[in-house]
Order: sequence, then structure tokens, then C-alpha cells
Amino acid sequence: MAHKTGRRIIGSALESIMHDVLQGMQDFTSEACIDGDTATMEIVAVERPARGLADCADVIPFTGKPGS
Repeated sequence: MAHKTGRRIIGSALESIMHDVLQGMQDFTSEACIDGDTATMEIVAVERPARGLADCADVIPFTGKPGS
């Protein structure tokens, strides 16, 4: 292994390895999503909101950068 011997992978060798990894990721993603349908959405559940919850929000003031 390169890290145990003190050598580093640089230049075109590193570029080639990175290219192979990215190509593998693209191939995996393409195969995993081949039967997917991006035009549909499945509704898993419909639930009523809990009683007593109101539409509200906590506003956190942004003070800017320290020292300004």
C-alpha cells in the first residue's frame, strides 16, 4: 500500500484512478435507477396534524460577523 511505504500517487496515475472511481459511481447509479420513474410520487401516509400546534416560527437574529 502506498501510505505504508511513504510513496504518494500523483499526476496521471491519480487522475486515472479518480476517473475510474467516478465512472464506477456513474455506472452504479445508472443501473440502480434504470427502472425508476421520476414523473411519479408515492404517498406513503396521510396523517392529521397534532392538536394544539399552531403555525409559528422562532426568528433568530443574524448579528453579522464578529468585530463588525
